Amino acid sequence: MKTQRAFLVAGRWAAGLAAVLLLAPAVAQQTPDAPSVAAAEAATPSQRQSDGPPAAERELPPIPDPPRFLSEIVGNVGDVNGDLFFWGQSVNLAGSVLNNAFVGGSTASIDGVVGSDAFIFGATGYVNGEVMQNVYAFAGQMFVNEGAVIHGNLICFCGALTINGTVRGQVLGSGGSTNVTGEVGSMKLEVGHLLVTSDAVIHGDLEYEANDEADISDEARIGGVVRWDQDEPAEDSAPEESTRFGFWDVASDVWWYLANLTVGVAFLLIGGPLARAPVQRLREQAAVGLGFGFVVTVVVPVACLIAIAGLITLPLGLIVMEFYVLALFLARLVTAQFLGDWLLRKSGQETPSEYLALAGGLVLFFVATEIPYVGFLIYLTALFLGMGGLFLAGRGRRLTATVRG
Repeated sequence: MKTQRAFLVAGRWAAGLAAVLLLAPAVAQQTPDAPSVAAAEAATPSQRQSDGPPAAERELPPIPDPPRFLSEIVGNVGDVNGDLFFWGQSVNLAGSVLNNAFVGGSTASIDGVVGSDAFIFGATGYVNGEVMQNVYAFAGQMFVNEGAVIHGNLICFCGALTINGTVRGQVLGSGGSTNVTGEVGSMKLEVGHLLVTSDAVIHGDLEYEANDEADISDEARIGGVVRWDQDEPAEDSAPEESTRFGFWDVASDVWWYLANLTVGVAFLLIGGPLARAPVQRLREQAAVGLGFGFVVTVVVPVACLIAIAGLITLPLGLIVMEFYVLALFLARLVTAQFLGDWLLRKSGQETPSEYLALAGGLVLFFVATEIPYVGFLIYLTALFLGMGGLFLAGRGRRLTATVRG
């Protein structure tokens, strides 16, 4: 429910912002300070010429191709004249991308050139090439290798971060263990441990939050100030307080498990074959489902916010957003059942019970998402995988209905 309310609030804010943007030009034209048509006509030829040639005579940039969506278990991709969505087990962007690049998988690497922003999701992420603007990294380990250049900022949420290349802007976010050997503009990070070697060059400030002071070489070149915000150690609580809070933590976890298990069982009982279809499709096409799930999870909310901004399409946008929030919740259950089913089949069961698979998979899902630093990445991957299973099941149902019709 909290997620649903958050999406509704975001939708209302987006609708309000869109209304302001739509009304702002009209209000600006009615203000006394706005230049009139007569004033524009009275401008001298030299003044009009200074505004530049008409839009029809200007050299406009080429129209990019539609976004390209790829999903492969192991694959490389060349040049893309537009946006790229590339997802798989091990993916490598070897060519150039005109606009934004979204790459994700167990291993995600950018060896080519990205013309705008790069988004990296993976257990291990690499930047070996050149990114013209920002890099957003959500990875267990993130490497900016020697020779790589990020012309904008690096925003990362990683378990480990290694910078041997160049980041011209700021390095922001968090990294469990961060090593800096290359060149960066400035840094502001929350880290477990920070190492700045003798070859490192930091043009601006170095700000970090950590329990222990960083290991900074005296030969490292730092142009700004070094600021260390030490994490305050947690005060030892009384035994009875520790027991009380520990009890409520366990009770909350048990409640979460039972609530999700109840909803999952109800979904299987009410949905019947339709509720079992997502796991069946993922069993056949897990990598493809992961790719489609990533695209659906990213694109649908953007499309809903655009629809909400329109007066006619507002109801449609709100309805789709409601179904989207419901699908996000069910996606976790689909992934949990898929994990449990996979584990039971590995143990020798040919046709495991979907209820037993759901019960065991929820335990795996809960434990995996609680792993420090990478738990959030695992949670995102689980959402993508579950959304992909729902999408593939829905598409297969539509194709079946079409063939029968």
